[in-house]
Amino acid sequence: MRFRQLYVNGKKAIRSRHPNLEANGGHNFFRLTKVDTLGKAFNVSTSHVSNWDRLDKVEMHVMIAWADAVLRLQKITDFGGYSKIDIQDPEKTMLFNRPYPMLGSTFGDANKEQCYYFENALEFVDTEGEWYLNESNNILYYKPRRNENMSTAVVVVPRLETLVEVVGESTKNKVQNLVFKGLTFAHTNYLRPSEQGFLNLQAGQFNVAAPGGNNYMLWHPHAGFKMVNAQNVLLEENVFSQMAATALDLGSGTNDNRIEGNVFIDIGGTGISVGKFAQDSLTEVHIPYNPEDKDEISTRDTIKNNVVKRVTQEIKGAIGIAGGYPRHVVIEHNEVAYTNYSGISVGFGWTKEKTAMTNNKINWNEIHHVAQLLADAGPIYTLSNQGVNSEIKNNYIHDIAASKWADYWVCPIYLDEGSSGFDVSDNVFVNAPSGVACNWCGDYTESNNNGRDPNTIQNAGIQEKYRHIKDIDDIPIPDLPVELLSSPFAERLAIPGVIEAENFDSGGKYIAYYDEDDENQGGEYRNTGVDIVAISADNFAVGYTQAGEWLKYSVTIKNSGTYKVFANVSSGLDNSGFKLYLDDKTIVDTVIIDNTGGWDTYNELELETVSLSQGDYTLKLEITGSFINIDKIRFENIQSTKVYPLKNNSENGKKRKWFTLKGEFRDYK
Repeated sequence: MRFRQLYVNGKKAIRSRHPNLEANGGHNFFRLTKVDTLGKAFNVSTSHVSNWDRLDKVEMHVMIAWADAVLRLQKITDFGGYSKIDIQDPEKTMLFNRPYPMLGSTFGDANKEQCYYFENALEFVDTEGEWYLNESNNILYYKPRRNENMSTAVVVVPRLETLVEVVGESTKNKVQNLVFKGLTFAHTNYLRPSEQGFLNLQAGQFNVAAPGGNNYMLWHPHAGFKMVNAQNVLLEENVFSQMAATALDLGSGTNDNRIEGNVFIDIGGTGISVGKFAQDSLTEVHIPYNPEDKDEISTRDTIKNNVVKRVTQEIKGAIGIAGGYPRHVVIEHNEVAYTNYSGISVGFGWTKEKTAMTNNKINWNEIHHVAQLLADAGPIYTLSNQGVNSEIKNNYIHDIAASKWADYWVCPIYLDEGSSGFDVSDNVFVNAPSGVACNWCGDYTESNNNGRDPNTIQNAGIQEKYRHIKDIDDIPIPDLPVELLSSPFAERLAIPGVIEAENFDSGGKYIAYYDEDDENQGGEYRNTGVDIVAISADNFAVGYTQAGEWLKYSVTIKNSGTYKVFANVSSGLDNSGFKLYLDDKTIVDTVIIDNTGGWDTYNELELETVSLSQGDYTLKLEITGSFINIDKIRFENIQSTKVYPLKNNSENGKKRKWFTLKGEFRDYK
C-alpha cells in the first residue's frame, strides 16, 4: 500500500524531510546554489546531500515564484564544493521546457536562489513525529512524539483519493436535489507526485505537458468530494479535513448548488474549487474556455459562510477558494486563512478575449494570514476577461506579509493578466498590502479601497447563523476496530492439504488481498480485484500477477511437525517468483520461477521443508517477481511429533517409552 499522509491520534505526522521544519512548525528550507538550465539539473551545497538509500524514491520540493514542484531524484553527483542533482522524467523535461513560473529568477535580488527541501528518506527520520515508508519491504518507520503510546495509538493511513462522487449522466441529464448535512469527510490519498512528480503551473493545476515556449497542458488534482453535472445540491455544516489534495471540486456542469456553513481545515491542496480551468488536458491553457455547450459551465453556484483555513499544506501553490472559469458564481461571507499562496482566486487563461465568465461576485469575505510562502500572490487574485458586472467588494483583508522564503513580493487585490469586468470597491486592508494591483489587466473600476470602514470589518466573514463553525478546529479521532481481519472464503483450509490459490480469504483489498488494479483481468471464479484465470472448467489459478501483490488464507495446521511444501505454477517469463509467510513470519523465502514453457504449462515444484506448529494461522502468499500463475500450494506431512506408546514398560514401576510413528524415541512417561 502506498500513501503520502499519516495521522497519529488525530494529528498529521511529518513525512520525513531535510531540513526539518522550524521548532514552531514554520517553513524551513535550503537554497539552491544554481539552476543549471543547460544541463537540466540543480546545483546544491554538497553538505546538504548524501548517498541516501532508495534515492529514486527521494523527492525534491522546489518553490518557484507562485508555484511548487515535486521532483523525484534520479542521481546526485559530487563535484566537491557543490553537488549536481538530476531528476526523473516526465517532470524533468516539462520543468526545463517551461518559461513560467520562472525557474532560477527571484527578481530584484541576484544573490537569492530559490528554496527547496528533500522528502522521503529513512535517513531523514530524526525528529519526533516524522515517518518513512519503505515500499520495497512495506515497513513503516515512525518516531513517536512525546507521550505517544504506540500500543494504544490510533493511526490512520488514507487509501482512497476520492470519497464521494456526485456525477450526473450528462450536461442534459444532471443529478439534482441532494442534501449533505452535518457530515465529516476526511482522509484521502493522492499518489501522482510519487508516480510522475508534480509540476504546479498555477492555482494547484498541474502540467501534463509542456511542449516548449509559453505553451502548457494541465489538469487538476483529485478531490475528496467531486461534483460533475450536478444541480441544486446543498452541502451545509459539513467538515472536510485531512485530505491530501483538493477537498471539494465542483468540476463542470454544476449549477445552482449551495456550499454553505462548512469547515475546510488541514487540507493538502485547494479547499473549494469550482469550474474548469481548461477545456481538457489536451487543450493549451491560453485558449479561452468558452464551450458551445453552456450547460457545461459552472453557473450560479454559491460558496458562502465557509471557514477555509490551513489548506495548501502539500500543494503549496493551491488556493483557499479557487474558480477556473465559472459564471455568476457567488463567493461571499467566507473566512479564508493560513494558505501558502492566494486566498481566493477566480479566472484562468491569461487572456483579454471573451471567456465563459461573467457576473462573478467576490464580496464580504474575511481573508487573513494568506500568501505565507509563495510570491506573486494576493488575498484575492483574478485572471482574464470576466465579462460584465463582476464585483470585488467589502472584503476585510488583514495580517498579510511576504514570507522570507518568497522569491519576491505579494500584492493587495491582484488583477493579473487580462482581468476585466470588475468593480473593486469598499475593501478594507489592515496590516496588509492595500489597494489594487494591475498587471496587463483590462477595464475595471475601483473606489474607496484605502479606508477602514467599521461596517465592513464587523460584517465581513461568517454571518451570525453560522458563526459557531468558527470554533471547529479539528475532527474526532476515528473509532477504529483494533484490527481489520480477513475471514475464510468458505472454510478454514487444512494443513496438511492443498491450498487452492483462488480460495483466498474474504475481506476485500488491503485486508484479504492486494492487487495493483481493481479488475479481475482473468474474469473467472470470483468477483474481486484479484486476477483469476481458468486452467480447466473447474480448475483455476491466480494470474496476471505483479510484484508486491499478495493474498491471505485462513489455515489450520492439524499437527505440529515437519512438512514439505510444493507449488503448482506456470510462467512464460524468467524471474517470476513468490514467498510464503505464516502470521507474517517467512516460512518459504523467495522462490524464483523461470519460464515453464508458457502460462498454460504448469509444473509442480518442491520448495522447502519447514517445521510448523499446530494451530490456526494466516498464510500469506506474496508475489516477488511478476507474471507467475499460481494454481495451488500443497503441504505434505513428513514427520508428525505426536507420540504413541509401542509397548508397556511400566513393570515394577518403570516409566513407558514413547516413540514417533517412525519409531524414533521421544521420552519416558
